[in-house]
Amino acid sequence: MISTHSPLYRKAFEQYLRKGTPIDISMKAMLLKAETSENHSTHLYIWRTAGDEKVRPSHAANEGRIFAWGNPPSTGHPGDEVNCRCTAEPVEVDTTPLEVLALLSGAGIVRRVGVRVGSAAILRRIRRNREEPPAQKPTRSIEDRPKNIPKDWVKSTSNNGKGVRYRDPNNKHNEVRVQRGEPNSSQPGQRQDYVTWKRNGQWLDKNGNRVPRQSLESHIPIDEFKFRPELFK
Repeated sequence: MISTHSPLYRKAFEQYLRKGTPIDISMKAMLLKAETSENHSTHLYIWRTAGDEKVRPSHAANEGRIFAWGNPPSTGHPGDEVNCRCTAEPVEVDTTPLEVLALLSGAGIVRRVGVRVGSAAILRRIRRNREEPPAQKPTRSIEDRPKNIPKDWVKSTSNNGKGVRYRDPNNKHNEVRVQRGEPNSSQPGQRQDYVTWKRNGQWLDKNGNRVPRQSLESHIPIDEFKFRPELFK
């Protein structure tokens, strides 16, 4: 079996990328034979952080990226550093050509041939297109003021210019943001119009429970959001 790190394989893969020349090797077999720890069920993983302000900057930079157990990043694997709360989301190997390319790119195998691929984003997009039905168009507009938001809460354009923010004039840490979705976003909660809200600086899910800022639960589909005045009394 030829190693995916060998000069021969790199040259063959470069020809595949540039000219479409088939590689006379099973990519899936190579991935399954790649160096890995016997303690893990898969050979590749997606780095996931805890999604809060305590995450190390170096670990936040790894969020959503794909790594190989046999080829750790400079930070080490999730959980290697003291008090690290990051986790590894297993990646199942598939034989779909674009998915294999995404996996190899994320594992740093094709970096030398000049390929720049958002591997985790491509992988999620492939799986989303394969498994998920098209998202239904929301019935509400981001310009519609959510029901029950106090009349004295100040309306303004959100920081990224793609939504509307309502802020408590008596407490700047209380606010509601209504954002326009981006169908190709790598974050599932941001693919359709959504709402985020916080109380005293703490991000909430649709039921008013505290959740991490970057969590799926903190991004509420616009049609599911209901403002609860009693939480802010």
